[in-house]
Amino acid sequence: MNIYDDVLDATVASHSITGHFTTADYEELLVVKTNLLCIYKPSREGKLYLACEFRFHGKITDIALIPQVDSPLDYMLLSTSTAKISIIRYDTALNTLETLSLHYYEDKFRNLSLIELAKESRLRVDPARNCIILYNNDVVALLPLKRSNTDEDDDENENENSRTKKPKTNKEQITEVSSMFHVKELHQDIQNVVDIQFLNGFTKSTIAILYEPKLGWAGNSQLFPCPMTYIILTLEIISNETQTNVETTTIGKVQDLNWDFHTLIPISNGCIVSGTNELAFIDNTGVLQSVILLNAFANKDVKKGRVIDKKSSEIIFDKPLTFNLSIGKDKQEDETLLLMDHQTNFYYVHLESEGRLLTKFDIFKLPIVNDALKWNSICSCISHVRDLSAEKTMVLFMGFLSGDALVVKLNNVKAAIETRDEHKPLLEIVDEDEDDLYADENSVSGDAKETIIETVQPFDIEILSSLRNAGPITSLTTGKVCSVEKYVKGVSNPNRGELSLVATSGNGSGSHLTEIQESVRPEVELALKFISITQMWTLKMKSVDKFLVTTDSNTKKSDVYR
Repeated sequence: MNIYDDVLDATVASHSITGHFTTADYEELLVVKTNLLCIYKPSREGKLYLACEFRFHGKITDIALIPQVDSPLDYMLLSTSTAKISIIRYDTALNTLETLSLHYYEDKFRNLSLIELAKESRLRVDPARNCIILYNNDVVALLPLKRSNTDEDDDENENENSRTKKPKTNKEQITEVSSMFHVKELHQDIQNVVDIQFLNGFTKSTIAILYEPKLGWAGNSQLFPCPMTYIILTLEIISNETQTNVETTTIGKVQDLNWDFHTLIPISNGCIVSGTNELAFIDNTGVLQSVILLNAFANKDVKKGRVIDKKSSEIIFDKPLTFNLSIGKDKQEDETLLLMDHQTNFYYVHLESEGRLLTKFDIFKLPIVNDALKWNSICSCISHVRDLSAEKTMVLFMGFLSGDALVVKLNNVKAAIETRDEHKPLLEIVDEDEDDLYADENSVSGDAKETIIETVQPFDIEILSSLRNAGPITSLTTGKVCSVEKYVKGVSNPNRGELSLVATSGNGSGSHLTEIQESVRPEVELALKFISITQMWTLKMKSVDKFLVTTDSNTKKSDVYR
């Protein structure tokens, strides 16, 4: 028996992903709201229709999809606090979820970790679908995925005559035995892990780790001004029926990175390393090629790579950083990387490369002409709805910690990017005598660096649909605010005296009051008074209610109203 009752389900869209989980007919949008999994069907107009909803016990901290074997549908990976992974399949016959395997790592993580575990672990999936990684601080769980039967048959073609195939079981496992270890087993220098990501473009599972060998703070900033290190490791996974062993090969290592780097964004030929004040690109061989200085607080003493000064843009990427990487048919040429800061400003990262060499690396803000995102802040997830997107438009689902979740259409994104231009501002001509008369000691000399103004053609964002968000709730009270009128249209108010919950919701410009009503409040259009009736019904003409018929059985009388 519960000692409490849920008044309102969770409304904050914390995670989202697109794929084929319950049907292969169209691409679904899966949205996580704390402990709720909502599956939507996007329409051509961008409206979201709820197809399924499932409730789980515990908070969902991450979600991913991996393809099924011999099926067009996907398996769903759910990570729940503190360190659990569930592999779930949708049962089309019973319209329910079936848990294929449950992996519990919390106790082992506590034994391996030297510090207290974080409340949430992070889930990473290999692009080649060879394995899954769940890590919490400096402890890692690696879960290998079994390959499909076709891959295993290809490996056995050489010795087909000498080997006998094992009989298949009715219910084959999709995972091997998990391996849990401290990150120092991957490399002896790794500790204080900041982020881990799988990289693209490798035949074997390859990860990039951003870590801090010696923790930096204000007291030792002079000794260790750049404490971060980035390393690339290839994983050699050896699994059998009882255990899984992991061996690593170091591909590259970049040291002396600035202290504020916090997020890794893998792209086709490398990785974008994002910090609060800088943005860096490291290729798949472990070479730091370029660093963009985003604001005046950026570290100017960059020892490696090409430095691009964008301090005048005053861009700040606080953690967590939300991004969307859209890949077209030609992976390198059609990559579109969009970043969003906590103030819902969109930024486009311009990437051009020739082979491994990065020839163009830049970032600029996309000017939005309307106030579509005025009431939103702190984006929690972005998913690209490919079925509704076209060459000139991009449809995105965006969830926010403050503000409603939105399905938006970015019109002419490519056109706005292509119209980017740089020019020098027109300077006012000042008379030399007057300039000398009013000049001060801090005046800028003529040899100073000239300012350059960047312009981008504005574009608009069209809101196609939204999901109501009542969070975050900062205060809550009760009151009779639902319906205080004694009479409505001359009859007694059926909702009078009902208690409602009134909450303060949102942050900043999106702050508002939310009223949670106890029952549905009908809108009374017309009130009719009857002395005594026992039955009432309507008559339709051309599928429209035209007549109201009332009957009094005591007097055996019926009346027709139009």
